[in-house]
Amino acid sequence: MDELGILESSAIKYNDSHDVFVYTTLYNVDDTSDTMCSLFPLDSSLSPQDMGKVITYGRRYNLVALLNLKIIGEDDDAQGVGAKSKSIPSGNNFVSTIIKG
Repeated sequence: MDELGILESSAIKYNDSHDVFVYTTLYNVDDTSDTMCSLFPLDSSLSPQDMGKVITYGRRYNLVALLNLKIIGEDDDAQGVGAKSKSIPSGNNFVSTIIKG
């Protein structure tokens, strides 16, 4: 996104019910910005790693929505939360989709 002159900033906030609010803001070189907030209710039994997965998914979800991107290939919509993953997914395909698309 550096090549496009776009800066991304994310913030995580919680409410009294411990739901996660993921705020994503995109800043453009001409000083314009756009922000999206998504709510992700959390189960109190989630491990810290699973909470991290939810937050990472929230950031990705917001970026896809803000940039109007089309997901190509498998997208499990964070259904793997709570399950042990067999491999660590690479973000290279997502980044190249942003640059190419």
